[in-house]
Amino acid sequence: MSGCCATLQYGQAQGINHAVRESTAEIIVSVDSDVIVYPTALRELVARFVSPEIAAVGGRVMSRTPTRTG
Repeated sequence: MSGCCATLQYGQAQGINHAVRESTAEIIVSVDSDVIVYPTALRELVARFVSPEIAAVGGRVMSRTPTRTG
C-alpha cells in the first residue's frame, strides 16, 4: 500500500471516529462514497434494533466501482 492511500484511509478513519464520538444520535449509519443506498435500506436496518442487546446491524453492500481482477 502506498503512503498516499494509507494516509487517506487513516484520515477517513479519524474522521469517522471523531464524528461517532461527537454524535448524540441514537443510531449512526456509515457507508463509503461508492456504496449505493436503496431508499428502504435505513428503514430495514433500523427495524433490526428490536432489543437493547443489539448493538450493531449490517446489510448487503453493493459498490458502484467495478471489481478489479489480476
